[in-house]
Amino acid sequence: IDLIVSPPFATPALPHGGAKNSLLAASASMLWNIAQLPAGVVPIARVREDEARRDDPRGMLGRLAANVDAQSAGLPVGAQIIGRPWAEPLVLAAMLVVEEEARRDADFPHTPRRFEPTS
Repeated sequence: IDLIVSPPFATPALPHGGAKNSLLAASASMLWNIAQLPAGVVPIARVREDEARRDDPRGMLGRLAANVDAQSAGLPVGAQIIGRPWAEPLVLAAMLVVEEEARRDADFPHTPRRFEPTS
């Protein structure tokens, strides 16, 4: 396995002030940092209105996630690309391919600036 694609966070992008009490939700991205593996996140879509709800949330984390979901329509969703040690060029190339494909979708969350790889 050369690359892994995973969600970067347990919820869509947090609304302003939503990072309070959300450390566990970030564990999907922190794991790769602790393992010292190269990883990056690219935007791939936006949350649609019909996706902005969580049925029957349980426990404190479930309720926190449901609160984030309720405010998430239109916010970006990302994909995280993880590689083997010292495989930064492969991770960056894969991120570019994923982003280029995602840009074809009408729900792509356009960012203010697009970064181009240099040779």
